[in-house]
Amino acid sequence: MQLGVEQALGYGGWWWHHDEHATLPSGTYAVSHSGQTGWPDIVAIHPQRRQLLVLELKSADGRYRPGQEDWLDAWRAVGADVRVVRPGDLHALEDELLGDRMVGRKSGPGISPLPPPNPTLMHGGHE
Repeated sequence: MQLGVEQALGYGGWWWHHDEHATLPSGTYAVSHSGQTGWPDIVAIHPQRRQLLVLELKSADGRYRPGQEDWLDAWRAVGADVRVVRPGDLHALEDELLGDRMVGRKSGPGISPLPPPNPTLMHGGHE
């Protein structure tokens, strides 16, 4: 799901950020950050639309980790468009992110509305 959102952000002209998480050789999950825990999965800005979008990506039955709801509430308090995105929301979100760059969508499982991935765009437009 995350790859589809990241591609749509890139192709749709959004500036976005996602912290990469690492799995250590021991199998434990790690991310390096400072500040309060619970930072959202993706924070995106579309300068032409003048839109700030905060996305928390969850599985169909995914639950919040400590601090996540606090961060989302804080973003809402300052006027950000905050979304908790689950797999059933993906196609509608991709369509919205692509905006006027929308390409024709065919229905069916495994069919993506996006062209093949461009590694530069997948990483927020920066190498």
